[in-house]
Amino acid sequence: MKVRECRVKSTTEATVDGKAVIKVKCVARYYTDNRDFVPRPADGEDTRTAKQKRRQVRREVSKVLIVDRVRGAKRQEAAINEALSKWRESIEDEMNTPDGGRQTMAELVRAYVDRREALSKSADWDASQMLPGGERAVTRSTIRDLRATQSYVERYFPTVAIANLTTQQVINWEEKMMLNNNSLSRMRKAHVVCRQALTYATTCGFVQRNVMGSLKTPTLGKHENNALDQAAAQKLTGKLIELEASDTVAAAALALHCGLRCGEICALQWKDVDLDTRHLTVSQSIGVGIGGCYLKDPKSVSGARTLWLDDCVLDILKRHKAAKLAERDNITIKFDELFIVGNADGGFMNTTTLGRKFKALAEVLDVRGKTGQVVSLHKLRHTFKDALSGGNGVSANAEVLADCMGHSRKGITGSYGTHDQDLMDVAVTRAGEWLTPTQKVKLEADVLDLPRTGTEG
Repeated sequence: MKVRECRVKSTTEATVDGKAVIKVKCVARYYTDNRDFVPRPADGEDTRTAKQKRRQVRREVSKVLIVDRVRGAKRQEAAINEALSKWRESIEDEMNTPDGGRQTMAELVRAYVDRREALSKSADWDASQMLPGGERAVTRSTIRDLRATQSYVERYFPTVAIANLTTQQVINWEEKMMLNNNSLSRMRKAHVVCRQALTYATTCGFVQRNVMGSLKTPTLGKHENNALDQAAAQKLTGKLIELEASDTVAAAALALHCGLRCGEICALQWKDVDLDTRHLTVSQSIGVGIGGCYLKDPKSVSGARTLWLDDCVLDILKRHKAAKLAERDNITIKFDELFIVGNADGGFMNTTTLGRKFKALAEVLDVRGKTGQVVSLHKLRHTFKDALSGGNGVSANAEVLADCMGHSRKGITGSYGTHDQDLMDVAVTRAGEWLTPTQKVKLEADVLDLPRTGTEG
């Protein structure tokens, strides 16, 4: 679409900030598509109104342009015409910009998250399913995180149309987030979501290119992991063996000696554990959505795995099972359906509640990691990874390590394959040896009475 007429109505000399200028009042007229247009019916009487019959309607806009005053009438006229031409081009650019290009970044991200949530619901939360726009379906946990990231975009991003967005404005937005003491992790998530939203806008034709395509994602940098060293891990294992059976003790043993995530621990049921064959199976997890916690599939395809139970965790689980059986009088649910770490009513425990309970236990036992801070439950999983990575003098290869930790094979080894259960059992056994304190053996012998001392001969 083009502007049909763009002309000067009047000019007035003025002074702005002590500078001589000319105020040019301009008017532009153009035709645009009529949103109220209704096609003529093929049959029957034409009941359309006059407004509905028009395919296009005339629009008129006016603006006062500020032009510097210059010497010479021709030079002044050229300066006015140049300003008028630029204004005309800006009007035509706006006319040819799709409606989606006029929305701000906050509006785009909100619409993008709404779309992913709606499509994921229609996909029945199958995270492996590809959506029409090329994205993958996401779980309610991811939607909750996207909503939190959306609030940071609305708070700090400039209110400029995405069609007029520049790379420098994006850089200024990230610097503003940094000055407001936002974490690098939050900045990284916001950067990724905005870039994905702009990619979606480019695909839809709202913008010509993604201005964030050339910007690198903020890096978190290397930081020391607060996992336990061997001495602290063995000390904690010894304490867990000595303590009475409880949900917190069982959870700590599963995280430290099996490397389970907090959500996987909360979702583990007694039917998933075979104390005779010394194996447990991870088949589900607990997610935290907008409406609260819910049962879901493991974090990744490789998250569904079977793990060996070493002597320490086997002993703790046996004692924990005996304690749960003693409390069974008030529970009508089948025992195999009960959660290992569960509430008194037979339901699973909230991941936040479990993390808080372990934090309190760690403070009482003074369990501190390599950075000197009290460890969280997830850091016990990192400690298990360190034990697998060569803590006992033998390092598990990348594939076995990925299988035991439930990591995606694609991101670590670049290939997919079946789990080698025998290698996993050996790796977990060796990790358990590294994590368990060495038992001191007392030797019994007869004490002989010597008639003389060594000095006396």
